[in-house]
Amino acid sequence: MPELKRFLDYVVPAILYAGLIFFLSTRTNLPHLPGTGSDKLAHFSEYAVFGILVVRAFYAYRVPPKRAVTLGILICAVYGASDEVHQLFTPGRSSEVWDFVADALGSTAGGLLWYAVVSRLWGFEAKSREY
Repeated sequence: MPELKRFLDYVVPAILYAGLIFFLSTRTNLPHLPGTGSDKLAHFSEYAVFGILVVRAFYAYRVPPKRAVTLGILICAVYGASDEVHQLFTPGRSSEVWDFVADALGSTAGGLLWYAVVSRLWGFEAKSREY
């Protein structure tokens, strides 16, 4: 039962969020924030949250913290790239390299933010996490 709880608590939120990103990518009429560059800010923010969720899922499975951050960032960046490719085939959507850059930077910021906060609050030397 602890394995199922860990999966539900840590992996499922990341999967559901990835599904939300995919769903939003299929929409042609998304609301736009006012201002120049707001689209990139939306991408950055969206993937920062995704980065946090993916990194915390790895950490929950006892992946060493720096490796969890690295894997989380890479997975989110690859997902961002695949999302941009997906948008090439979605009517009314376009694919932009700068959207991918915002996705990758956002996932990096989210992963590093998670690392900084968790390492400060709980410390990484204490490996006795219970699930």
